[in-house]
Amino acid sequence: MGTQERRVTFLGAKGSEIVATWREPDVQDVVLLCHGLGDHKDAFHLPALATALAGSGLGSLRLDFPGNGESPGEFRYSNMRDEAEDMRAAVKYLRSQGKSIVGLVGHSKAGSEVILYAGKYDDIPRVVNIAGRFNNQRGIKERFGEDIFERLEREGQMQITWPNRSNPDIDPSKKFVWTLYKEDLDNRMTLDMDPHSRAIKHSRVLTIHGSADATIPVEDAHSFHAHIPNSELCVVEGADHNYRRPEHAKVLFEKVVSFLTDAEKPAAG
Repeated sequence: MGTQERRVTFLGAKGSEIVATWREPDVQDVVLLCHGLGDHKDAFHLPALATALAGSGLGSLRLDFPGNGESPGEFRYSNMRDEAEDMRAAVKYLRSQGKSIVGLVGHSKAGSEVILYAGKYDDIPRVVNIAGRFNNQRGIKERFGEDIFERLEREGQMQITWPNRSNPDIDPSKKFVWTLYKEDLDNRMTLDMDPHSRAIKHSRVLTIHGSADATIPVEDAHSFHAHIPNSELCVVEGADHNYRRPEHAKVLFEKVVSFLTDAEKPAAG
């Protein structure tokens, strides 16, 4: 299969433009690839995963969520429900082009979001949650400080500065400055993954997580596995949150591609 990539745009759930890269647009069966917090469509291992999928006869669409990468809009910290609806917009776009969506893959924040999508729509045969978070009450103080809730209760919002990862065309030495709102933490603290996980009846779900993940503990992967009816679990020994070591990335690609292309697994109705 010759390599073909096409830049496409479509409207997200709230009307904002979403920019995406469509790999092998002539192929009928397509996998949707979704980035994590503060990343973009060419981050993590998404381009390499698109290549691996193409080698197995699958096209892919990897998108920038609004406020990330090339997509305009305001970056938000804890808008998982909104981004799950942006996935829905991507699915509708692909279907409008006559394509079949056979897989949905999300890393980190998007790992949780693909579960939200499947729990609501349950219409994609195979869903892959890479290092998603089950317990959304955990990890906030570790990231923003012990007094984060008191500060946001008092001030309503605060500016956060990160190393710039969101736009691959911007000098990485520059900083990414964004606003954290009280609403963001309220959304995060009230998001219970239990009912969303249990609501998945047709889609098969692979949860893959590194045993050495210091960002989201592997315990969360076991929680997803325990609550999702059609669940498979793969723990990659020694892998961190971003699968930085080549041998861990290799296992990731092999497991994901195998799961998405195994014809013996029943598809969603």
